[in-house]
Amino acid sequence: MLDYYVFSNEYPVVFSGRFDEKYLTLPAEIITVFMTQEKKLLPVYDAGGKLTPHFVGVANIPDENGKVSRGNEKVVQAAFEDAQFFWDQDRKEDFFALKNLLKNVLFHKELGTYHEKVERLAGLVDFVINETRQDALRSQLHKAAFHCKNDLLTKMVREFPALQGVMGGLYLQAAGEDPVVWKAIYGHYRPKGLSDEKLDDLGAGILSIADRMDNITGFIARGVKVSSSKDPYGIRRDANAIVKIIADFGLAMDLAPLIRLAALNFARNDADLQQIHKSVRELLAARLEAYLKDVARCRYDVVNAVMVQETVAVHDKVLKAQTVTRLVESGMAEPLAALHRRLKNILNNSERAPFSEVELKEKEERILSDVFKEAKPRIDGLILKRDYAQASSEILEMKPIIDAFFEKILVMDKNPILRKNRIALLQRLDELLSAVADFSLLVETKPGGKS
Repeated sequence: MLDYYVFSNEYPVVFSGRFDEKYLTLPAEIITVFMTQEKKLLPVYDAGGKLTPHFVGVANIPDENGKVSRGNEKVVQAAFEDAQFFWDQDRKEDFFALKNLLKNVLFHKELGTYHEKVERLAGLVDFVINETRQDALRSQLHKAAFHCKNDLLTKMVREFPALQGVMGGLYLQAAGEDPVVWKAIYGHYRPKGLSDEKLDDLGAGILSIADRMDNITGFIARGVKVSSSKDPYGIRRDANAIVKIIADFGLAMDLAPLIRLAALNFARNDADLQQIHKSVRELLAARLEAYLKDVARCRYDVVNAVMVQETVAVHDKVLKAQTVTRLVESGMAEPLAALHRRLKNILNNSERAPFSEVELKEKEERILSDVFKEAKPRIDGLILKRDYAQASSEILEMKPIIDAFFEKILVMDKNPILRKNRIALLQRLDELLSAVADFSLLVETKPGGKS
């Protein structure tokens, strides 16, 4: 709001006004959303955080005679009188019965009605519940998914569109509905962007993920393009919200299966399905990269190191980026980066080769193979637990054995069988390191200095 005032007014003049105290019986959200989003006014709270019947605004003209203040007071008073009427009337309706009327409300000419949309949402919500293991919320979130768009048909939302979702939650709260249901509906349009506050309700987060994934895949499936200057349907904003929700709640899920399920609702054939999946995946990966740089404040080379793997596992990538950042700060990243670069230089994108212990001829390669075989299950277990710091530490413990291997063993032996087998052994070491990050991409590996 401050930015709006500063950049929208050449001659800013602050004014204040008030409205009838009786309207404070309305839900605070109705008062504050109307003021801020419809009229660009600021509500006023007392020292205890309680809403008062006052507001403050900024005009672009002098207001010595108070005309601007009185004009805004009349508009606010009239709007709140309407809001009181809508609030009273809407609560007389059967909120759940409104779902059938969504068949007459178009979501998008190529994506069907809102009734069709909520049917899709129920399936996506069910999938997210499975992925996040929130079985206890299943029945309530199904109910929320089926009815989260009902408030589009209420008088309040028709008059004040900015209250979508919020009003559905408020009406159900007033009717005594299960808190899981009304809170999910109330918050499912949030967050609006990466800088928004964290949602305080997981059910709202799950419903929001499903709703936004349906939006993204639907619009991309119908050919909507997103660019740095053009995003008419807020696709980038929806992708940012999905990334933020998963990161904020630490949800252990890879988005790729959810993308595929959402794409199945719109794909016309297999080729179409693959293209939609690819486009949505690339969009979400780009927004995840932006989150790591702009919100998690990770260095660009750290982000590159963890984004090499093609999974869109948001929480996983955040944990890896945080781990690699700490490894750099502690000095542990330097030997890991040196080792990984050496492996990459030797392997040079070689085709994955089969490995055989029978073909190990020299002592150093046999020792390395034995140490790797003993350590790998333990390190794999740490990676499954997402303990990337300890996994990196245990990999680093093998470095003296690996260094001895490089000193004594000629990997590119003239014998093709020996050469391929040694390459295969090093490939498995590379895969173990890469399960944490591609340390070879780190530019600065010494604390406070260049590598």
